[in-house]
Amino acid sequence: MLNTVPFLAWADDGYLATRIRRHRSPKAKATIGTPSDEDLHAIIDYVRTWDGMAAPPVARVADEAAVERGRALYGPRCAECHGEDGYGKTGPGLANTDFLALVTRPFLAMTILEGRKGTPMRAWHTEKKNPVGVREAFDLADYLLSLGDLGAEPGAETTTSASGGTR
Repeated sequence: MLNTVPFLAWADDGYLATRIRRHRSPKAKATIGTPSDEDLHAIIDYVRTWDGMAAPPVARVADEAAVERGRALYGPRCAECHGEDGYGKTGPGLANTDFLALVTRPFLAMTILEGRKGTPMRAWHTEKKNPVGVREAFDLADYLLSLGDLGAEPGAETTTSASGGTR
C-alpha cells in the first residue's frame, strides 16, 4: 500500500512518521524499535523515492491558478456525471456546501484518483485514454472546494435541481 501514487500523494511526512514509529511486525512479538529522528527522516526520504514525488502540502489555501486548472479539468472529466454546475446529473452533486464543509482536499483528491468502490465513480488515475495525475487531482479538489464559496451556507435549505442534484 505504501508504494502507490495515490497513497503517497495523500500521506504527508507527519503521517508517515507516525505510522513508522508505531509499526509492529505482525510476525514478531516486539516492535522493530524506535528509529532515531535521523533514521526516520532517511526512511521517509526513501519511501518518497518510490514514486518520485515530494511530500504533498499538509494544508494550503488554493491559489487561483490551481482553481482555474481544476475548472478546466472538471468540464471534460466530471460534468457528464456531476453536472456542468456541480449540482449533479447521473452522479451526486458536489457543489453542496454541507458536503464541501465536511470533506478535505486530500479526501477529494484520493476519491478522484482511486474512485469509490461500489459506485459508478471510477479510479481516474487508471484511465487508459486520459488518466488524471496526482497534481491534477489536487487541482480538481481545489476547484470543487471553491464551489462551496458560491452557494448557501452549510445547513441552509437545499432544493433539488431538474438534474437530480441538490442546491
